Amino acid sequence: MTILRSRLAALQLEQHAEKVSELKGPNEQAAWGNQIRSYVLHPYKQVKDLRTGYTSTDPEDVLAGNLTPSSPPTSTTPLVTYDKDFGVLHVYSSTD
Repeated sequence: MTILRSRLAALQLEQHAEKVSELKGPNEQAAWGNQIRSYVLHPYKQVKDLRTGYTSTDPEDVLAGNLTPSSPPTSTTPLVTYDKDFGVLHVYSSTD
């Protein structure tokens, strides 16, 4: 009977570990070069989204959640919109 209990406990631990790893997702290190945005606050102020290329000189505005460019995009600058309800960043090229 104790062998059966130990096997059931081992099976439950294995299933729990599978669920946790499924919920956790892939393990990516927070290493240099894996950042999403860079913030420079001194000697000048600049925020650059490294995925989209969006650059802003108002970090307070970006930290408040406004990730949309205030000026119209050029041919090399993508249009970025941020959906606050879903937390989704939408990137459109200027030809869309």
